[in-house]
Amino acid sequence: LEKIEKTLMQEFTKEALDILKKSKQLISDKNIKINTQLVIGNPPDEICKFAKENSYDLIIIGSRGLSGIKSYIMGSVSNRVSRYAHCPALHTWISCS
Repeated sequence: LEKIEKTLMQEFTKEALDILKKSKQLISDKNIKINTQLVIGNPPDEICKFAKENSYDLIIIGSRGLSGIKSYIMGSVSNRVSRYAHCPALHTWISCS
């Protein structure tokens, strides 16, 4: 079981780093400074903690426009960040197409 868990974490980490790299490349030509950071843990807790530790003034967080149960599960991260962050959180809708 430990070997499976380790393999899954390696795959998830690789995929997450690939997503961050691609996202940074998409924005790089827009003259916007972007830093990426991969943190493992409970997403809303880690986002709020990271923003506070780095003295962020604003958190911009996406919502994917899901409906029904998907909205409840996926939207819970952005909702919790909005409620518990030390600074304002701006929700933005992200198209998944």
